[in-house]
Amino acid sequence: MPGPAAPWTPTRGAVEEARLVRQSVAIACAQPDARAAVLRRELNDHLRFHDRDIRPHVQPAVNARADQLARSVRAEIEAGTSDGFDMADSLNAQLNALYWNEGMRLPQFCTQYWRWAREERYLMRDKARFDSVREAGDAQLAAGDMAGLRDSLRAMWDNKVSTGRQRNVTAPADVLRE
Repeated sequence: MPGPAAPWTPTRGAVEEARLVRQSVAIACAQPDARAAVLRRELNDHLRFHDRDIRPHVQPAVNARADQLARSVRAEIEAGTSDGFDMADSLNAQLNALYWNEGMRLPQFCTQYWRWAREERYLMRDKARFDSVREAGDAQLAAGDMAGLRDSLRAMWDNKVSTGRQRNVTAPADVLRE
């Protein structure tokens, strides 16, 4: 038997309201027309980023793989079935993984993402850790140490408050977890 409910506080009220909004959005996005639109938007975002950041700098086989994944996502969306949407979601995740795996091999990609990440102190859980990683990353960039810069990018992302997509809409927001 569950214990007594925790007392209401302004923070708890805001968290509960955010949870209800997330649940409502998740329910709306589960509708077939909305789910297809969300999957198309994600595909278009992946392709836009791939074309901008990756396509000109990678082997033709990588671009061919991205194009094949995109065609497969479109076909699954057009099928309009729940299983097709699940497959399209999985293929979109593969396209996203391809983007990051190939991008992290490119010095210009790492440099650009470093320039963005080093300005996002407000999104970090541990500000002191952010400051030390930023200092190390700046030194690595100045020295041309791309392996070190990649490590610093990963450290930044590990310290970042999660704002990404979650399957569990009842989970508390990342910023509230310790």
